[in-house]
Amino acid sequence: MDPINSQKPTHPDESKEIKLDTPWGVKLVLALLLVADACVFPLGSSYDWASRFVLPALAICSFLAMVIKNRDLSIAFVMLVPGALLWLVSGNYVLACVWVVILSLVGGAAYLLRTMPLWMWLIMPLVSYVISLAAVGHALRALASLIFFPAAFALHNSISTAKSRTGSIAMTAAALLLSFVATGAIALYMANGHLSMDTIQTTISDYRNLFQTQIQETLDSQIEMMSGMGYDLGVSSAQLAENLVTTLFNYIPGILILTTLVIGWCVQPMPFLLHQRIDPEAPVPVTARVLTFSPVTGIVYMISQLLGFVYSFAENPVLLVFANVALVLCPGLALHGLGYMFGRRALRRSGGRPVQGSSLPFIIFLVLIVMMLFGLVFAGYILVAFAFFGAYATIVTEIRKHLPKDEGPDNTSES
Repeated sequence: MDPINSQKPTHPDESKEIKLDTPWGVKLVLALLLVADACVFPLGSSYDWASRFVLPALAICSFLAMVIKNRDLSIAFVMLVPGALLWLVSGNYVLACVWVVILSLVGGAAYLLRTMPLWMWLIMPLVSYVISLAAVGHALRALASLIFFPAAFALHNSISTAKSRTGSIAMTAAALLLSFVATGAIALYMANGHLSMDTIQTTISDYRNLFQTQIQETLDSQIEMMSGMGYDLGVSSAQLAENLVTTLFNYIPGILILTTLVIGWCVQPMPFLLHQRIDPEAPVPVTARVLTFSPVTGIVYMISQLLGFVYSFAENPVLLVFANVALVLCPGLALHGLGYMFGRRALRRSGGRPVQGSSLPFIIFLVLIVMMLFGLVFAGYILVAFAFFGAYATIVTEIRKHLPKDEGPDNTSES
């Protein structure tokens, strides 16, 4: 269940001038923790001890700061479950710790911006940069401490301007994407002393060859093990590795955008939940409650995905754009389709009376994602089917808005 849905309605404009009555001690402790979270990124890239010891300690402290005394388990869920999946898939706890720190940094900084003036809030990134610069001794490398503050500002801005939940997630993801691209450009400049298209292409080619070599070595060991057991797979590890890497690199834009959207979706409710915990008497804005999609989004997804069924994306660069669009839109529309299906079913059972949202659609969605991570391909096809249904739901919902409503006595609910 979306924790925001449980809040009392207020007018969206009320959120524009709200400054919460948060104790200064809480503000100071949270600000210091967020500064430490920001500094761990340049430190972790420069010193092994920072990523091995400081990062896990900060992840634990950040998690406790976000969830302690909070009756709602949503923050704990979005921190622990994706973090555990990252640990499971990668076999490394560092990614799980990074996930927790990112969510606490973006969500906590967005919340603090609702409790203090902007000029005071800007002290946090300034202090983070100064400490990072003193620790790593490199001006460009210290900029890594600033990566997630623009996303926090975008999240706060989307709340204060009464954006929808979809718009809030999109603004946060866009800020993250720009920060990641800028960080990559700075890293390339640091490594090569200049930045150009040739440099970018050469770097991508080098990483692609390295990754392909690693995958081929893994496949060779697996094929050798299967041959020792008497199985002849009859496949070329070199060709298979090349195909896998080609597919992965073709989807890099979509994967990057999807990653930022997932972060935006997970972090979006956090300022509201911190608001509810620390200052429960302040009015809670009603913005950003429901994840909605326009019918244009549904139509674009249907076209993009259908093109993938008919044509091979690898044959045409234009089709690769549609492939990445389908990848980006599929998870959100699948979740929307599940929510629409269970919501309509619950509405019919209740005789048209408003019903409380169920967590079952999200649980089903999460189970399908986990199944995909374990290599069960059919779960991906089920997600695509739900995404098509979600796209259909966006179109049907828009059409129903323009249909005349039956005001007869038998009409107990709005379509």
